[in-house]
Amino acid sequence: MKSEKKKKIILDEVEREIMVYKDYLEKKIDEKFSGILGIAIKKTAKVLFNWVTKSGFINRFKKNYEFLLDACEELNEREADISEIIKEKKDEYLSSNEIYLRANKKSEKIKKLEKFLLDEFKVRLKIYSRILSAEGESYDELVKNAFKEKSELEKLIKEEFKIIKNTLELISSEKDLIKIPSPIRTPILKIFSTSAEIMKEKMFEDIERIYKK
Repeated sequence: MKSEKKKKIILDEVEREIMVYKDYLEKKIDEKFSGILGIAIKKTAKVLFNWVTKSGFINRFKKNYEFLLDACEELNEREADISEIIKEKKDEYLSSNEIYLRANKKSEKIKKLEKFLLDEFKVRLKIYSRILSAEGESYDELVKNAFKEKSELEKLIKEEFKIIKNTLELISSEKDLIKIPSPIRTPILKIFSTSAEIMKEKMFEDIERIYKK
């Protein structure tokens, strides 16, 4: 199968997952929190998820993945070292990242944030360059053929979510790093950290489903 067709399969799956994960997260967060803080978190979450649907976030997220897949294609075609691709694509990748777009570039911790985001880029390159070079007529087939052993993919997913956790902890500890209005800072950060854990669980459930076929 041609690379362009495989990229479309992957992007279609990414778009589908955004909506599925949004609904799943909304339901899980509603179940998880109670009390006064829970009310604030649920209210903020509802506003946040509505923003995701209506703000153009989905299109920006897809554009970020289009860029990622183009970088993966280049990595595969050139048989280049992954660090070389990251160095070449660094500025463009960061400029398409939702977190980096909202970061205070004058913060003392901006370089640390950049490192975490580029580490995440590296893991995603490892995952999607293999999926893009695999054979298959569906997303599930591409994944299974890219990673013959489920544990290989799970290891990379764990690595990605460890980086996400470190990123969120950095944002939480450095108030000037990301511009979040004070009244909603606590619930927003709680939503982000909880969402990351829920998404990790859901992703492993999806991997289990793929490999059971």
